[in-house]
Amino acid sequence: MPVNLSDLMSNALESTEALEVPAAKDLLGSPGVQFVDVRDLHELQKGGKITGAVHASRGMLEFLIDPDSPYHNEAFKPGDTRYIVYCMSGGRSALAAARMQEMGY
Repeated sequence: MPVNLSDLMSNALESTEALEVPAAKDLLGSPGVQFVDVRDLHELQKGGKITGAVHASRGMLEFLIDPDSPYHNEAFKPGDTRYIVYCMSGGRSALAAARMQEMGY
């Protein structure tokens, strides 16, 4: 049976930790924490991003985090780094965080 968006979102939300904005703000600048903005480029250009955050649009995320990909971004290193993934409303970030977990982050 195929899955739908609701199924994907439910699974993502069950398998990842959601942070409220104040808790995320407390982590800004902490060693071993990397914020990841998964919004599209036009959103980033319009609204900016958190200082120090890495931009990895949701559509390119898997390519950017896979060390074997020609598009790999060195900001992504599996290990002890805690990645805080964010978007505009939480949907893309939940899906992205779940995929990152699947890929070893």
